[in-house]
Amino acid sequence: RLELEGSPEYLEIRERKVEHLPRKLSATDFISTASLDQALTRDLLRDELKIKPDFLEEKGITSVERGILFHLVMEILDFGREWTAETLNKEMDRLVEREVLTSKERAALDMRGIRGFLSSSFYRRIRKSEGYEKEKAFNLKISPSLIHEGYSGEEGILVQGIIDFYFIENGRAVLLDYKTDRVSAAQAGERAE
Repeated sequence: RLELEGSPEYLEIRERKVEHLPRKLSATDFISTASLDQALTRDLLRDELKIKPDFLEEKGITSVERGILFHLVMEILDFGREWTAETLNKEMDRLVEREVLTSKERAALDMRGIRGFLSSSFYRRIRKSEGYEKEKAFNLKISPSLIHEGYSGEEGILVQGIIDFYFIENGRAVLLDYKTDRVSAAQAGERAE
């Protein structure tokens, strides 16, 4: 954990005025931060911290790294075909052989979740769809008033991000955002929003 309070960077961030809103935020910063100060702090730290992932230091795989692995596998899998447990296991073995995944990473994958998705009615909808895209970058200009109540300026903020997956069904895009967090049934509805 990095202690910022009292540092010049922290004080600089706290003193920024509304008229100095950032011109660009990532979608993650925009959605997952409770305040503009947090978004600005994350933006500042992103370029300053160069931390090696724990699994590269033989410490085990964190939940964040599991999520990254899940996204990687979902990006690689061909959603135009039907998957069985056997064909999925063969594909995972092939990814290890081609050194896309390490054995340790393969073992850490949520194979139950992947198999569940690939056998779901939602996946059947994807296979019947008019087309799909994975990991699609987007740019969206928003009003600063969406992140800072009362802002009346005309300049917009560019929000950038990557859509995990979308497919076209009946002429409309259906977005899918992969989540690998463990949640209870009671929390599922709240988290889905």
